[in-house]
Amino acid sequence: MRIRLSTDLDSPWKSRFEWIVTQLLGSMGHRIVSASDTNDRTITIWYGISELHIPRYTIKTHFDSSLSEFHDSYQTGIKDQIAYTKFLNALDTSNLEDILPHCDDDATCSFDWITFSFMVLSEEYGYRTGQLDHLGRLTAQSLDHSEWLYSTPIISRIANWISEQIKLLAEKWFNISYSIAPWTEGKLAGVAISHDCDILWKDHFKYLKQYLGFIKRREVSLGHFLKDNVVKASKGFKTYKSKFQNYQLDTVRNYLDNKGITSTFYVMSSTAELKDISYYLDYAKVDLLNISESGHTIGLHGGFESKSYTDLEQFMEEKRKLEDVLSLQIDHTRQHYIGFERDKTWSIHERSGIKTDSSTVFPDIAGFKSGFAAPYQPWNFNSESPYDILEIPLFLMDSTLMHSSYMALGKYEAMDVSRKIIDDILAVNGLITLNWHQRIISGGPFVDWWDVLDELIDYLKTIDVAFFTADLLTDWLRKIKAVDIMLRYDNHLLITTMEDIEDVSIFISTSKQINFDWNYDHELKINQISKSDYKIDILKLNANEEVALNLNMV
Repeated sequence: MRIRLSTDLDSPWKSRFEWIVTQLLGSMGHRIVSASDTNDRTITIWYGISELHIPRYTIKTHFDSSLSEFHDSYQTGIKDQIAYTKFLNALDTSNLEDILPHCDDDATCSFDWITFSFMVLSEEYGYRTGQLDHLGRLTAQSLDHSEWLYSTPIISRIANWISEQIKLLAEKWFNISYSIAPWTEGKLAGVAISHDCDILWKDHFKYLKQYLGFIKRREVSLGHFLKDNVVKASKGFKTYKSKFQNYQLDTVRNYLDNKGITSTFYVMSSTAELKDISYYLDYAKVDLLNISESGHTIGLHGGFESKSYTDLEQFMEEKRKLEDVLSLQIDHTRQHYIGFERDKTWSIHERSGIKTDSSTVFPDIAGFKSGFAAPYQPWNFNSESPYDILEIPLFLMDSTLMHSSYMALGKYEAMDVSRKIIDDILAVNGLITLNWHQRIISGGPFVDWWDVLDELIDYLKTIDVAFFTADLLTDWLRKIKAVDIMLRYDNHLLITTMEDIEDVSIFISTSKQINFDWNYDHELKINQISKSDYKIDILKLNANEEVALNLNMV
């Protein structure tokens, strides 16, 4: 099937357009086989591999007078606030469905979603119009329209819309459409929980001194202090002291084991002196290895004071130190304090062999910095091509929600905000990402913070979601990208893969009744989930084997 998406943009934007379409359609389980320039200023995207031929389907974009004003100012690099305001007002999320209507064979949308999607997903809009805080981080509060623009995964909503148009088109011409489920076993969404480990060892006397400061500032009551420390210490000084030598790593591991989920621990190895922190990696070695052996992923929490996010040699030194101490390969990272420079940090990660980063998040407001609720390849403005690394955007973090310097929410307010963000991600079948620092489980003034995570996990476990560590996520995405589907003239759907896969689901939509049969020895599960939708679960498929589904449509 051939889908042709056209744009009014000039040649330098063609590669950006191809990147946008690839990221958006890929997040919805569609496959882009190739893309090519044409003489009429369009790009033809070959979606799927099919012997069938259909008329070209074109989603055109154009500018009205106000949007062309925006386009001119954006292309020339001139910040024209009036043009930006007109553009963003036209994209108020309450009117998104009106702006993105159902399209016929040759339809014109009322705004340039290509430019808009690139502007948000590449973070160009934010860095062009926003301001940096005293730590050099881009903040949501400095951006115009940030409240509605980043409170919803708007780019994922656009991806959903494009996906629906493809399904409508395929049903019209083929009487059938299909896509690969983005999550294992056809789950509704993915979930990636992580823990930033800023502190792995702390002298218990210094901790008690800090706790007294909490009491003095009335951040915690004297009664809570006595319950959390004196009572526990009375049970044995040795046990009480060990509580601080690994600073809750074993407590968090036991908690996750009881919940039956795995997580990613981003561990700091910077030699820079961090604020009021005594940090000794060797003290936590045994506990970190126990965490890894329990199925969790260990990643690097790149130093902030050490400037690892702008210094390749420093980042490599921190990565090597963590790898040497633990004798593990480190493939994943998130920067401490969200230290980040768009045109430097991802390049450093890529050159150091890192597979995923998870530093795309606002420090001050929970939400969607890139507008995208799915992993994606970031855009490299220097090479005008995508980075090879995968970005796992972060949406919910304990300190952002509840620290007095940021949103300063109470327990129940934080729950309400988090539930809304989670529900928005569920609506686009995205990846739900949460980050809670492991030391928060120690209690004190943070007792409500961990309670929020506990309640969110319980909520997520009531929903049909799949839990991933950074390792499991990259492995899963690599495997489903290896899956290939071809619809033949004789209504056979051929499914092959370049790698061994398990628990992959294919969704088929058609207005007709289907009677299935197949040539595959292993078991397939086929369920009709609605009048026109079927879910095919492939329990196992070895590399270079083929499933041939005969679709007998009545």
